[in-house]
Amino acid sequence: MQAINLNEYVLSNVTHKFNFVLKPTFEIAYIRNHSVAEQAGLKIGDKLLRVNNKSALLFSLSQLNELLSNNNQEIIIEIERNKEKKTVKLVLKDEI
Repeated sequence: MQAINLNEYVLSNVTHKFNFVLKPTFEIAYIRNHSVAEQAGLKIGDKLLRVNNKSALLFSLSQLNELLSNNNQEIIIEIERNKEKKTVKLVLKDEI
């Protein structure tokens, strides 16, 4: 066995650069009982991937909330659950 002192080695011409970008992830936190979302099979913890064929990353939280509050509108949502993707179609309606 041979021991070496790593403090004696100098790295030169290191060209590795790292760039970290934080991207938002939208996850379903609540589903009202007997709602359109529940009937479509959405579950708490599902991650939103796409909304109406657009990446969920392109929306802000307020934009998503506004979109989901439009009554009589059909929306297509792609989610990820347990590393599996699923697409559901919802027709929004006022449930109150």
